[in-house]
This record gives sequence, structure tokens and C-alpha cells, in this order.
Amino acid sequence: MKNLLFIIFLSFINIEGNQKNEILKNQLNLESMGYSVYITRLEEKKPISHREWLNYAKHDPEIEVINGDVEFTNPQTGKKIIRRIENDTNYLHKSGPVTFRYWDKRITVKNPTDDIIRKMLSIAKKLDAIVMGDGGVIFDDSYFEKKTREEKSNQNNDKESSKKKKSKWKF
Repeated sequence: MKNLLFIIFLSFINIEGNQKNEILKNQLNLESMGYSVYITRLEEKKPISHREWLNYAKHDPEIEVINGDVEFTNPQTGKKIIRRIENDTNYLHKSGPVTFRYWDKRITVKNPTDDIIRKMLSIAKKLDAIVMGDGGVIFDDSYFEKKTREEKSNQNNDKESSKKKKSKWKF
């Protein structure tokens, strides 16, 4: 909600377009805390264009492109706000819609689950891109293989430690 109000504020003050975009970008980064994962291309490749993303989204039955007026309710005041949305995208996940936001030549998802990262990997393959998290972490198929091995190792360690904790006394 703060982001929406900040966008509205920026539209009324008199500053250059690029400067406004930089301020907005910094504000969104500061207020949207969490772990972001991106579908992006390496620097030596042509970046993902908004048109390319929308073309992909329109042909993926699990992605919905949102255009039109969306109603929000301010949680503090209860006031209803109508915002015009153009070309926003949601992944229709079994747990509910997940926003896939195109911004700065990449598609961003906040705090994705493993299922969502798998979908992002599928999209990235079709767009000849990669999936990268904050801090430069690269997600690929080996990420899930490694995670599965670690989970099995942890389960085995838990079994071993529970055996050791059992009393050797018999009554």
C-alpha cells in the first residue's frame, strides 16, 4: 500500500522521468523486504523485454495477464482504492495467485516456494534465461538434487541421534 501511495506522490512532483524511476526503484527495493528470485539473462545476452515476457505469459495457461481496474482496501482506514493495472502477471499456483512482476528487464518473484522456483526454471528454459536469487545464487535442476540429498542426510542424522538418545537401561 505504501508503494502505491509513493507512486501517486511521485506522479505529482516535478522531477525528470529517469530520476523519478530511480527514486521509485529504490523505494520499492527498501519497502519490499524479503528474498527475491529473478528470471533474467546473463549480461552478454539480450535482456528479456517486456513484450517478450507478455508474449510468453499470454501463451502459458498457468500465467494470467491482468489488465483493468483492481480494487484494494486500505487496511488502516478501510477506504477502497481503485488502481488501473496494465500487463501485470500472476502464476495461478495451487495455493493461490503468485505475482510474477516484470521490472528492470527481469521477472521477479518475492519469497518463492520450491514449486514456484520449479515453475520459474521452466519459464527460464523457454526464454533462454537463468533463475537467480538475491546475492547471485543460481537456481537450476542441481539445486533440487542437492536439497534432496541434504534432506535425506538430515533425516538419517536425526534417526542416528534418536537411537543414541534412547536409554540403554532395560527394566
